[in-house]
Amino acid sequence: MKRTLKNFTLKLALFMVPIIVFSAVVPIAMSKYPMYFFDGEYAMYQQQKDYVQNSTDYNRIVIIGDSKAKAAYCPWLLSDDTYNFSLGGTSPLENYYYFKEYLGNHDAPQTVIISYAPFHFFESETLWTRSVYFHRMSDSEMKDIYTVASAFDDTDHITKDFYKQLLLYRIYSVNKYGKTFLKALLKMVRENRYKINAEMYQNLSSFKGYASFGKLEYCDAVNPEADYTDFEPTDILDNYFRKMIELCIHEGINVIIDTLPMNKATYEACHENYLLDYSNYMKGIQRDYPEITVNTDLCFYDNTYFGDSTHLNRKGAEKYSEYMKNKYPELFTNHIAVK
Repeated sequence: MKRTLKNFTLKLALFMVPIIVFSAVVPIAMSKYPMYFFDGEYAMYQQQKDYVQNSTDYNRIVIIGDSKAKAAYCPWLLSDDTYNFSLGGTSPLENYYYFKEYLGNHDAPQTVIISYAPFHFFESETLWTRSVYFHRMSDSEMKDIYTVASAFDDTDHITKDFYKQLLLYRIYSVNKYGKTFLKALLKMVRENRYKINAEMYQNLSSFKGYASFGKLEYCDAVNPEADYTDFEPTDILDNYFRKMIELCIHEGINVIIDTLPMNKATYEACHENYLLDYSNYMKGIQRDYPEITVNTDLCFYDNTYFGDSTHLNRKGAEKYSEYMKNKYPELFTNHIAVK
């Protein structure tokens, strides 16, 4: 009996030791050496965080939006004092806090150009999986988000188990980071994650926030926006969109809301109500804030300008940036573009 118990104890210890070691190693590795282990868009989020907190640059024009905007606006074609502050996956909710932090560390720009894919007015799907996951949001900002979200319906994706989830991310728990850690280890032989992240970080700094996403020279695939039959912003994202506009107005910042083009395939597949609802929503924003400029209609570019079903490729970005420069000559023509 004693030998059986001893054998069982030994086997249990042998089983538990790797688990205990893994649970200790993951938080250390992910917190101390994130560039070696994080995948996806970590370098983008970290570069923006460092830029906000450590730079003293003055940017006369700041672009705010999601990945569509990050891949569409080329600062070097616009002016030497334009910065692309957009981040992949973000909605008006996240960007309200990021830009508010920016204003706390930089002089207010003359103009802010805001551009989002329409679905980011009713989806904030990456608040937890990017902004919190990459430790971009502060505790005070998260507390404020919880307070705001609690006042709205349909915000369970934000408020459910809020402080439990936040704690797990803050301590880099195995539950949240173990899978990423293991994937990085398995890929280390053929993929230098640090090199990839470091190059992305440097490119973002060199190109003033611009980054491409899709790599194709032509894309006629239809993106998921064609699946919606109507456009209906959630109350909380409409609230944050308006908070962003009002923050800019309060700071004396000129606001332009511009609509980025879809690829032709998606536009032609979109439901008529979706296009009309979006236009009517933006017209409502223009009525409520007559002092700002709002482009109210969705549009498209030919499929040859898209790197995937959602994002402009480099050729498309250059075309769109030149279009914006010609559309708003008072913003750009008297200022030197970066060469």
